[in-house]
Amino acid sequence: MKRLGLLLLSVSFISSASASALDPAALLASYNLITAGNATTNGDIEGAMLVGGNFTGAAGTANLFNNTAHLPSDKTSYIYGNNSSGINVDNGGRLYIGGNNNGPVNLNAKGSIQVAGNNAGNINGSGAPGFIAVGGSNSGSINFNGAANLMGNSTAIVPVASLSDVVSTLTSYSVTLAAKTANGTTSKVGNIAKFEYAGAGPAIFSLTANDLTTLATNANMDFLVPAADTPVVVNVDLQGASWTAPSSGHFVSGSPLQNVLFNFYNGSGSTLSFSTLWEASILAMGSEVINGTPIEGSVAAASFTGHGELHNYPLQHPPGDGGNENPPPAIPEPAPLGMMFGALLVLAGMLRRKAIRA
Repeated sequence: MKRLGLLLLSVSFISSASASALDPAALLASYNLITAGNATTNGDIEGAMLVGGNFTGAAGTANLFNNTAHLPSDKTSYIYGNNSSGINVDNGGRLYIGGNNNGPVNLNAKGSIQVAGNNAGNINGSGAPGFIAVGGSNSGSINFNGAANLMGNSTAIVPVASLSDVVSTLTSYSVTLAAKTANGTTSKVGNIAKFEYAGAGPAIFSLTANDLTTLATNANMDFLVPAADTPVVVNVDLQGASWTAPSSGHFVSGSPLQNVLFNFYNGSGSTLSFSTLWEASILAMGSEVINGTPIEGSVAAASFTGHGELHNYPLQHPPGDGGNENPPPAIPEPAPLGMMFGALLVLAGMLRRKAIRA
């Protein structure tokens, strides 16, 4: 019986381990904004967001899921800390607040909210099947307006993953990408900054922040790669310093590049400032990202201060995390599942022999 218990325990462990792994590419494809720490914005965030710290109101009111033409498949945003910002949750979206809510939240088109802690703000619902759930006490004003009353419920919406897992996954991904060998070349011809690659597989470019400044100043960045779905990584070594995108730097495409990821690394405690339209995704887990105009792509950073919108054009063609190849299939992984099924067969055999002896 003791051996049987150990076997069941091992099956449970294998199963849970195979289901808990996070895919960094899937995170970047699913969220318009991911931060390890705090975030604040007075602009629209068209896609879903995952804020690891507090969402503050210093910058004004945030509109979530407001563009019907660019809605994510899962309209759920997560704030792991407290909220003190005004938030409009549009188009039937859902909002999770892991701490306390102190800001006004409007749920439009039958949206829903989960406040795991206490509510001291004003929450306005907009009908069923939307709901308002508050796990702690309420000292604010709640207008259900036909939404389901789930007061005292703290699990109506739960986080997709632990914050530490999300941060470690994306941090490791950045380190792995930075270690890749460059296979593309850059040059500047007139007012065109060329990123060129003609091979097979992902295109990898390696630059310092100063290199990128030189290329992008008074120039349009042009990615000359085999196809629109060729994964492109531009590794940018910040060398411990902050970086400001040149206001005269633009993109030739004129449309979001959902195959291009700028990986800013080696910049712990730094800031990245964008004052002109940026049309590619940004991975900068050691930096605060600040924007004054729209960013069209996924943003993953230490923190975020928004004075411009985030448009939901997530990274769709990332490189793999092990070498210059496409990402591996999503979990569950074959090896752990094979072990689990093997263990179940052994268990079935033991139970059968026990029944025969009885």
